[in-house]
Amino acid sequence: MVKLTHALTLDTPLKVFNQTKSKVEGIESSIIIEKYIDECKNKIAGGPLNIESIDINCKVNGIEHHTSLYDIMLKENPVLVVRRGAPFRMVIKLERPLITARDSISFTFFVKVKDCEFAKNSNGMEQCFLLLYTSRIIPIKKTEWKSICDYVSPDGKTLFIQVFVPSKCIVNKWKFCVHTRHENHFVKYPYNDVMYVLFNAWCPDDDAYLPTEEEREEYILNDFGAYFTGTARAFDLNRWYFAQYEPGMLDYVFYLLNDVLHLPHHDCWSILSIVKAFSNEKTESLIIDCPWTSNYRGGTNQMKWPGSKLLLGQFYKTKKPVNLGHCYVFNCLLVSVFFLVFRVLGIAARPVTGFNVYNSISTKNVLIANKFIKDSGETIPEMSDELSCHCNWAEVFMKRQDIGHDYNGWQWIARPEGPTSIASLKKGELEKPYSGLLSYFTLHPLILIWVFSMDCQKLVQHISQDAKIVTKRVGKWSDQDISADYLLDDGKGINASIPNPLLPLFESSTEISIYKNEEEQIQDITGSIKMKDEKIIGDSILIECKTENSGECEKFVDVYARLETILFTGKVYQVVMTKKEKIQVPPFETHTFTVLVEKDEYLKKLTPELLFKFVFSVTAEGQTGRLYEEVLFRLAHPKLFLRLKENYPVVQQFHTVIVDFINMPATFKNTRLILEEMINNKNVLSFKKLSYANKAPVHISCSVRATKPGKYMLKATLATEFGQSYGYLEYNVKDKGW
Repeated sequence: MVKLTHALTLDTPLKVFNQTKSKVEGIESSIIIEKYIDECKNKIAGGPLNIESIDINCKVNGIEHHTSLYDIMLKENPVLVVRRGAPFRMVIKLERPLITARDSISFTFFVKVKDCEFAKNSNGMEQCFLLLYTSRIIPIKKTEWKSICDYVSPDGKTLFIQVFVPSKCIVNKWKFCVHTRHENHFVKYPYNDVMYVLFNAWCPDDDAYLPTEEEREEYILNDFGAYFTGTARAFDLNRWYFAQYEPGMLDYVFYLLNDVLHLPHHDCWSILSIVKAFSNEKTESLIIDCPWTSNYRGGTNQMKWPGSKLLLGQFYKTKKPVNLGHCYVFNCLLVSVFFLVFRVLGIAARPVTGFNVYNSISTKNVLIANKFIKDSGETIPEMSDELSCHCNWAEVFMKRQDIGHDYNGWQWIARPEGPTSIASLKKGELEKPYSGLLSYFTLHPLILIWVFSMDCQKLVQHISQDAKIVTKRVGKWSDQDISADYLLDDGKGINASIPNPLLPLFESSTEISIYKNEEEQIQDITGSIKMKDEKIIGDSILIECKTENSGECEKFVDVYARLETILFTGKVYQVVMTKKEKIQVPPFETHTFTVLVEKDEYLKKLTPELLFKFVFSVTAEGQTGRLYEEVLFRLAHPKLFLRLKENYPVVQQFHTVIVDFINMPATFKNTRLILEEMINNKNVLSFKKLSYANKAPVHISCSVRATKPGKYMLKATLATEFGQSYGYLEYNVKDKGW
């Protein structure tokens, strides 16, 4: 072995090397000596810069990027999840000290999406940049990739680095490599795991930026949300578990974007195209199959899904559409999967429910709703358009780069409407992209009432109706009325001050050309419908119809009333009763027309939604006009309330949950109480039957044990032969010894 009598340093002059040659024992070849000297010189001067390890510092990055709750960030070997438009930190350990004058380090970040058209010619799929060594504060452009070494350990072997992810980079799964160079020595160190880059609602330069922290907490970080069912008079809040932090959710969503939809996703517009996958067309991108039927044959009731986790997980596992067997008017589409995708990716989205919404999908004309009635006052359902009792859609908060910053904010997303700026609807600028006219008249339909006979159709009345629109209140389990956001700045709908505004738009349309009769109004007669407080199942239904004569002459009036049970789409299920009467109304007086329906008349005709439609029609003798009004209402299920007996439940210890029932009617013959934990999707208990007196308070206590600390959401379901009602309880379980 060659031995040197002199130690070599980086500053050793060449003459020392020449002297060293003559003192090497057993070596006569100067070539071998020079080779060995070169190796020693490289070793002392630096040599190849090898990387020992890379620490992505998930704990710190998770806190700074608001991603610490994702399951993959909590594993023993975590996977990094960051938000674009902000730096993330890493620590690189070297095998030898760094020599900043001679060593350089660079990064290559890249994303690979198979079978994706946009990847072929897209910029931004691969980024290369140098690591900067500086102690100075330098300006960082949030549109560029950049890395800075903040600190080097005293031994020179540990580097503390920040990598800046631009605010416009592609949202996807990324991989990266670290390259080192020392003179002519190059080393490539690939990082084995992927890293997920999401939208950043905390970054003002991101299209998904949301200004307030309370809304970011509610619409991005919160893994529970709510949607509503019922009617505008009475509706229920139903909780939904989005499960964006659960195992596999990130992979499910990126599989949907990359492998199913083949979409670019560097901006919010790309992500919004996902709504195309939720159509009922027979395409490969079909995610959910839910026909417009009144039963669940061949599928599963949407209300029986506890959240998005199992729904999207089933699609990911089978690669086939999930058959719900029933379209709950966008509930199953938007609440179940649509919002999960947005919350996983970091785009603010909220479920919105509209009541008395015109269903433009099931009719030919998208701007008006037609009601055809017979001379007797009875409606003709096969010819008439119906208003849906409730309809759910999405609002997504984003910037509108295409039409200007004045239209930033909440955007309407539904099928097939949107994205429509809510600001454009409020300003009355319905021509703005996209689907503004369709969206507005879905919520503010012009309803035309026609008297139909074999020879003609006579327009007798037009009604301008505004939908009631609600969403979950920020930070609370209650509703917030946002109907005013969808009205013009003067607080009125477009139809409010314009009589019959749509007929001129269709003068050349053969579909509506037969409707050019002049509207005929009934004179001096007005009517109103008054109902008592909300009734529960088994109560009698009492409705008062008032007919007022404001004229100076006595009026002879024909009144017609009909009560129907209906589906949530507005379609008639069964007629419960009809009543006709000829009355005499003196001048300046009011006549009350009373309808009383007992439980035996309607119980066997109920739908699972317990919805009713009451129609009241008035004609005056000697006049061709007609007064027509209808009211949607429902019967109420019993109320369920859950509470804990203990103040501070502890893991692995039993705690008592008390379920209180209010207004339990004796009508129920078959009852079943199911208590389940929504986050873990586990049934806690099930009572086959409950015993109680009519409308007497019912209290049930049960013992529940939590297996791990954290947040729990209990859901109590009361299942009866007439449907289901729900109650919820959210609480935290402490660890032992807290």
